[in-house]
Amino acid sequence: TIGNNIIAFNDMMDGLNEFNRSKNVFFFGETRTRKIWLDYCINNSKYYLNKYHADIDFSRGCIVFILTTFEGLDGRYINSKTGILKLFYETIETLSSFNIPVLLKPHVHTDLDIVNKAIINNKNMHVTFIHPTILALKSKCFIANLNSTTFADAHSLGVPTIEYTDYPIHVLEATNKKSLSYEY
Repeated sequence: TIGNNIIAFNDMMDGLNEFNRSKNVFFFGETRTRKIWLDYCINNSKYYLNKYHADIDFSRGCIVFILTTFEGLDGRYINSKTGILKLFYETIETLSSFNIPVLLKPHVHTDLDIVNKAIINNKNMHVTFIHPTILALKSKCFIANLNSTTFADAHSLGVPTIEYTDYPIHVLEATNKKSLSYEY
């Protein structure tokens, strides 16, 4: 279960911390916050946005919708009564009323047929494969239907993150009613 996995992870981290105290271990921080990486993204963001999304007007920013897989989540990470697809379609409907570009960033396991059918009549929504740090430089906010490691990219640049989800009770109990990645 999720609770047992969290306990096992914490035990593993305690052991790793003890090991680190007995060795010369150096922590250099997250790659996403290193100056060299941020400078690269800032200096090249215009190039990548123009190369892959020349038809989008980013002058007022954008909203980034981080996608996940649509299979295997219901009951495990998403309330079965709601379902991940329902959350996805509700989010698409809400974002379609915004008057700035919405960039949908798929996960490697996202079914793009579902995504493309959902946005086919919305000229303001675009699928993107650009790195989240570059997207965060233009974004007003990141939104997802399940926690995402890409929220750390947004968070590190001061971009608000919104998790619109419906966790089942066993996840809420294991996380003390917080997001799986509440720090972001």
